[in-house]
Amino acid sequence: MRVIEARVLMGKDKTLQVFIDRKEGNEPISTSDCKTANDWFDLNPDSLEWVTGAYNLEISSPGIEKPLRLEEDWKSAVGKEVSFLLESPVMEHRKGQGVVESVGPNKTVSIKITGKKGSEPIQIEFALDNLSKANLVYNPSIGVK
Repeated sequence: MRVIEARVLMGKDKTLQVFIDRKEGNEPISTSDCKTANDWFDLNPDSLEWVTGAYNLEISSPGIEKPLRLEEDWKSAVGKEVSFLLESPVMEHRKGQGVVESVGPNKTVSIKITGKKGSEPIQIEFALDNLSKANLVYNPSIGVK
């Protein structure tokens, strides 16, 4: 397993949310996996030295609309629909939605994005280091495309 995101939520009580995923494969995260991760954090409190004071720990999967950050995330998303936001525009597109066509050897991603109604889809390519945010897209009628 790997941590894909961790964030501190401030409210009445401080909460550390940790999202875990499998390093390989598409098997979903189970409650047993969450317990294993929770036990690991209990045994390795120094790994959380950036979180000070008392806090509640929440461990969970990233969910159906999983964020895409690392090259292996993108490789597993080939053929699936994603939503993305870039740091700098590529071919006049800073954000969009489309199907991942490929992941290149130089950490580049090729996506076929749908344009406005009536326009042809276009293919754009961008470097992963130009990525601000991205996630899988869930459609209730068909699941993750």
